[in-house]
Amino acid sequence: MASVPLWFWGLLLSELVSLVCLVVLWRRPDSIWKKLLWTAALTLPVVGPLLFGGLYDPPSVQPLHERAPFSDEPRGGCGPNGLGTID
Repeated sequence: MASVPLWFWGLLLSELVSLVCLVVLWRRPDSIWKKLLWTAALTLPVVGPLLFGGLYDPPSVQPLHERAPFSDEPRGGCGPNGLGTID
């Protein structure tokens, strides 16, 4: 039985990384055109995952100006550990 060349395993690993990148890409709320462009790029062995890892900029979950301000205050009532008290 002949052994499989090392380049084959590298190519196989590259394609598996591409598949993971595709799953991540299509689960994000990007435009369809951006998804199609990156899908085409990810079909290129070795180069596709490298481009995706280096250049893909996912959209933020929520714009910064719409985020709630950070607070160190506990999220409950006024009692210990943020728990309310019953009078």
